[in-house]
Amino acid sequence: MSESMAGNLIGVKAKLTAKGGGALKVKARKMTFTLESSREPGVAMNFPLPAAQVKPTPNDLQFEAARNAGWRILNRGLTAEREEAGMTEGAVSVSSFDFGGWANVRVTATLEDGRVVTGVYRGEGVVRLPKRPASSKVADAWRDASGEKGADAEDSDELPLGDGRPGDGLTVFEEYRGFFGSGKHLRTNTERKDLFVRDDVGGKTKAGIDLFARETGLMVHHELTEEELQIFPEPHVVNLNYRDGAHVVDQHGVVIVETDQVKDSALAWSRKYGDVVGTRMTVDLIGISTTPGSGASVGAVPYFDKLVAHELMHTVSVPHHGDRDYKISMHLKRTPSGKYVFRNQGTDNLYRLYNESGVELSQAFGEEMELRFRDAGKGSWFDWAVTTEEGYKMSDLIVGAPGGQHSGQEDCLMRYEFAKAYEQKDRQDAYYFFADQSRGGTLCRRKEGSGVNEETRTPQSRHGAATHGNCSSRVCVNDRYGAKR
Repeated sequence: MSESMAGNLIGVKAKLTAKGGGALKVKARKMTFTLESSREPGVAMNFPLPAAQVKPTPNDLQFEAARNAGWRILNRGLTAEREEAGMTEGAVSVSSFDFGGWANVRVTATLEDGRVVTGVYRGEGVVRLPKRPASSKVADAWRDASGEKGADAEDSDELPLGDGRPGDGLTVFEEYRGFFGSGKHLRTNTERKDLFVRDDVGGKTKAGIDLFARETGLMVHHELTEEELQIFPEPHVVNLNYRDGAHVVDQHGVVIVETDQVKDSALAWSRKYGDVVGTRMTVDLIGISTTPGSGASVGAVPYFDKLVAHELMHTVSVPHHGDRDYKISMHLKRTPSGKYVFRNQGTDNLYRLYNESGVELSQAFGEEMELRFRDAGKGSWFDWAVTTEEGYKMSDLIVGAPGGQHSGQEDCLMRYEFAKAYEQKDRQDAYYFFADQSRGGTLCRRKEGSGVNEETRTPQSRHGAATHGNCSSRVCVNDRYGAKR
């Protein structure tokens, strides 16, 4: 649990033998065991965080005085020596202070005639702890148990396929050394891509995180605490405790916070560094509204769960279906004859709104507004309208443009569900207005529109095929690659 608390230990024994066999002609008066130990920061890749680490960094494998009675322990636990007449063997215990530490053990014996001989183990002058080849810092026992054959610096996780590029930003060594989540150590699977999340919101986000994990196929570790993934100072890196162990890229985790701060009136937002949605190098902080509401759309997936899963998708390189949607602000004006017409608030150009049966809506909207402002609470279409002497101003009507945020497969998590209008084909400033929206709960596998976006729909496809889409084939968790445009 800390760099000052020993974990497992292993015994090392040296025995003095005569060259070529037979009886000893001379014995030893001193034996010295030495360690050439790693000094990786912390005890795992993300624990403890730098502020809690021991300085200077202690040796990962050490001889402890309490576990080596009769031996003099020197050099910060790297040397154990004993002087005694007539010695023929010596045994020491090596203690581990790190989940991924390694060391070479050497032993010498000073003979009674002054000669110094070096211990040999299977033809070599060192014993490698843990048992491993000279080319690796990873224990053979873990490789045997996990089936991992790759080099320490390899990062070739295959599942889920996502955008087809392998790895999750964590090397074989880092997945072997492991991580802490909710105060417990875990070693991750080198065949399955991992994502680490610090969820400061708590229980109500779990269903959304589970939805995200199910749809992406990622192994999501979402119980990291403030001791396991730091917010400040940034960055939010889950493998920041490295020195000599194989490390390829700083792999970012995700932090979810609850906040009253809103971004363009969104109920949730993902902070981007740069102009594209990418991995956690570009998106690593999610803000969830403290009062997100329930949404106006209809679907099997609860609105809040989709909200959480949608924003998490942005941290693994999945963009919106497009970015072409826009807003219009209309003035519903009364003519001298008492009729209503829609006008652009800025240019006063004429707008025409129709329902999907082809009925023009200006008069119906005007009567709705009169009801709303005459008898508060009975009007329902435009809660954000304000009354003026000339009529009613209605701001920020969201138009779902072709190939925009509302386009593509209707049941996709990444499709927006806030538009109330879409452009009529071949008619300028003419729109269809609608009240129904469907809430998606899966990841789409193609760009073509479905449901209300079907190309052959009557009176027309609302928002058409997605500009991006095919979201399941865009998932990328590896910070080596960044954003895939």
